[in-house]
Amino acid sequence: MDFLANPWNLWKFDRMDAKRTVLKLAFEGNLTNCRKEGLRTPELSMPFNASDGFFEG
Repeated sequence: MDFLANPWNLWKFDRMDAKRTVLKLAFEGNLTNCRKEGLRTPELSMPFNASDGFFEG
């Protein structure tokens, strides 16, 4: 639950394996990039979709 509340706590470390873990846990599938428009908006993983609004006041 701590990760869902604040993924930044894991992302802020300079370890690439920690950042890969955040990406795998937060997003569904691979991130996509468009040459003209840049990084596309990814689909959130099930835990983030299920917790929509749960951690907000």
